[in-house]
Amino acid sequence: MEAALLSFVAEASRPFGFILGDMLEMGEAASEEHKNILRLAASFKPDFMWCIGPEFERHKEWGPTCAKYFINTETAKAQATAGHELRGEVLIKGSRGFRLEGLLALLSH
Repeated sequence: MEAALLSFVAEASRPFGFILGDMLEMGEAASEEHKNILRLAASFKPDFMWCIGPEFERHKEWGPTCAKYFINTETAKAQATAGHELRGEVLIKGSRGFRLEGLLALLSH
């Protein structure tokens, strides 16, 4: 995920944001790796940042204030349809199990 963030930001123009799903493959390193990704993503000062999954949500107490945290993709989808606009260039990255592609239709053109 770190490589994807770095590559995306190198080419992105404003506005831009991230939709990040938990990295299910991290095993015992999951907590620390999710913290590292939160810090890195926030350092780019995105216009929005959605973090989806229980591992990201576990860090919402100390996590970046620019981020919104959701337990799953369906909860995020409900928020988006409630008027939270996702616009600009968007990096969508996460484990396949979260089916983040379900959020594609919510992106404004």
